[in-house]
Amino acid sequence: MNVIGKLGGQPIWRENYLTDNGCEIIDVHNMEIAELLVLERLLDNIAGVVTVGIFGVRPVDVVLSAKETGVEIM
Repeated sequence: MNVIGKLGGQPIWRENYLTDNGCEIIDVHNMEIAELLVLERLLDNIAGVVTVGIFGVRPVDVVLSAKETGVEIM
């Protein structure tokens, strides 16, 4: 069983989509996050993981949200 599955998450490949750097994406569903920083560090240390979408160690500077009218910057 994979690490994400052992942690209670349900990993699903995001089909037919690559990041701008050519990386595949795994979306994780139904995972309870009890200790944000511990989970982020654990996932970041898995071989092959480029980055995770958890922003506990270093919070985000800006959020870009796609809208029908354009991109909203928060």
